[in-house]
Amino acid sequence: LPDIPWNKNEHLPMWKLIVEISTKANYKVLFGKKNQHENTSGETKASVYKHIGAVILPECYKIDPTATGDHIKSKLELLTKIYKKHAAKLQMMGEGVHEDQDHDGGDSDEFCRFYIGANGPDANSSEEAKNLWDQIKNNFLFFPDLHQI
Repeated sequence: LPDIPWNKNEHLPMWKLIVEISTKANYKVLFGKKNQHENTSGETKASVYKHIGAVILPECYKIDPTATGDHIKSKLELLTKIYKKHAAKLQMMGEGVHEDQDHDGGDSDEFCRFYIGANGPDANSSEEAKNLWDQIKNNFLFFPDLHQI
């Protein structure tokens, strides 16, 4: 396959990928049902990756649908890994837990300093929460959109 220009047109292919993984049908297959009472679709992850590839990388899909699907899968796995790394910062615990320490969850007197919902900080969010959100957004442009999924 040719090089995939993920950053062209202000990251348009990446934004399209985020839109595609956000659709209810694709989300259900790739990440699981949000509601346990929903029926499964019967689709496989591989078929969804190919479908997404056909939508956002049609030139590549025409050359090799399977390789295009594999590329979508790899890109989504990378996005997910980066998202989780940044999301973990939003769950940092207070009082004595630092980024370079491991935490086993055993201390009952530790607490989460703040909560940032899917839409980001709001009027009630602390300055610390807002600053952390801004720092994450500056480091990972796609974080706010992925945080809403």
